[in-house]
Amino acid sequence: MSDILLVEDDVIFSSLLTKKLRKAHYTVETAQTVAQAMEKTLEHEFQIILLDLCLQKESGSRILAALRRRGESMPVIIISALSDIETKVYNLNAGADDYLEKPFRMPELLARIQVHLRRGGDQPSSKEMQLQSGDLRLFPRKFLLKKGQEEHPLSPHEMRVLAHLMDHRGKVCSRDDIWESVCTYEAPQSNVLDVYIKRLREKIGKDRIQTIYKRGFLFVG
Repeated sequence: MSDILLVEDDVIFSSLLTKKLRKAHYTVETAQTVAQAMEKTLEHEFQIILLDLCLQKESGSRILAALRRRGESMPVIIISALSDIETKVYNLNAGADDYLEKPFRMPELLARIQVHLRRGGDQPSSKEMQLQSGDLRLFPRKFLLKKGQEEHPLSPHEMRVLAHLMDHRGKVCSRDDIWESVCTYEAPQSNVLDVYIKRLREKIGKDRIQTIYKRGFLFVG
């Protein structure tokens, strides 16, 4: 288990904060984009997440919303330079546990982390986190899909494709968005995504992942 996931796209600030957190005896992993953060939360269990809201033209609020849709209950502390009351209220209502404005003092952040970790000790572990739709249950950290009584092991890429589609059920997902959630360090290849989609359809039924012409794919549950 890793203690903290720090989601921050300012490399210098992230490096400094990581050093201070490790000095305080926390294990820290970092992510700079929404896709990186979602990949890490699928594959690892974190006790707490420190989340910036402004991530390379993306909103960290997307991460918060996806975590709560999955039933993830770990505390999320937003650390952001955005100080308007509307942003604070929106994110607290969306599931954030705390909101700390930048710049902040390290002792205050450490104190807030300790408060939420103490509270979190009474919460059930999320390591058995799953995504569910109808008779489908996806266990991302086990790379396992259950359809009714059937069990299907998945490759890491198959798991990430299906997790992304289930996270966005009822919405059309573009090829670029899906690929970014699957593999953040390679350019998309012409037919690789189609191979993953074909394999998943064989496991869950071809009608549950629909191809939307010139737009992408739609998971209908």
